[in-house]
Amino acid sequence: MPSSDYRNFILGNFQQDSLESICSTEKFQRIYHDILQGVTQCQNSCDYFSLCGGGAPSNKYWENKTFVSAETMACQYNKQIIADIVLQGIENYLGL
Repeated sequence: MPSSDYRNFILGNFQQDSLESICSTEKFQRIYHDILQGVTQCQNSCDYFSLCGGGAPSNKYWENKTFVSAETMACQYNKQIIADIVLQGIENYLGL
């Protein structure tokens, strides 16, 4: 996905650069920092955090145009609704 913020996510060249050198670049560190901020937002605001651990950064960027975000529609439909249905079924089965 094109990105002016992260210069199209081109981080290096695996034929020329080591993984360690790519991970130590300013661009990689910025992406990593932004992803961690998004995970923290999820942890602080979402009752489903223990289920997914902060969501998928690619979904956050695609839907919200930033990694520094919390809930996405992908999370709602792929995690939250399914968890609610399963838990409701268990509660009904147990008569709770």
